[in-house]
Amino acid sequence: MRLAGATYADIAAELGYRDRAGAHKAVTRWLEREPRAAAAELRDAELARLDRLLTSAMPAALEGDWAAARVVLRTIELRSRLLGLLEAPAPAYDHAIGDVFAAMLVSAQSFADQYGSAGPPSVVLPLERGE
Repeated sequence: MRLAGATYADIAAELGYRDRAGAHKAVTRWLEREPRAAAAELRDAELARLDRLLTSAMPAALEGDWAAARVVLRTIELRSRLLGLLEAPAPAYDHAIGDVFAAMLVSAQSFADQYGSAGPPSVVLPLERGE
């Protein structure tokens, strides 16, 4: 029922759960028991919904309705993401952060070369007295 678009309240009323929380728990248990089947069914249900939306908005979009055209383009994007057709864009490389990170690595290597695993010699700083 959830796959068909029913709310948890609808499911609770139809199947005799006390409230929508009980229906939610039942759906969640089913998803946990059958994760692959559930994922495939949910994907197929979402694709069917998007297809219906696309079919209904396309004629108006082709007639020049800009609002319908935005709906069509967004629906196509969502379908493509759901089907894994869109790759995530590569993150932009921030040269400033990269340069700072490279300098830190060089500094760490220099420190290791100089002191080895023993670390730097202990330094005791005198405490200043408030006079």
